[in-house]
Amino acid sequence: MHDTSVAAVQVVQDALRRQTPLERLRATLALSESMRAVSLSTLRRRYPDRSVIELVELLAGESLLPAARHGPIVVRST
Repeated sequence: MHDTSVAAVQVVQDALRRQTPLERLRATLALSESMRAVSLSTLRRRYPDRSVIELVELLAGESLLPAARHGPIVVRST
């Protein structure tokens, strides 16, 4: 089941087709950054005692420190 009408989908598709590749790339990167910020904010609320680097490592699924790259980060329960 779709919650968007066919006409609305067509409007969005037409707008995307009018964008240059650079405009589409910028929009994609902006959306990606927004989602990263939302995810980081969620982790910050869930794990308030963690440092920013630890939170980013949780997002990345691995350590960002070269000497500590021994697999994925294990989430400690709080």
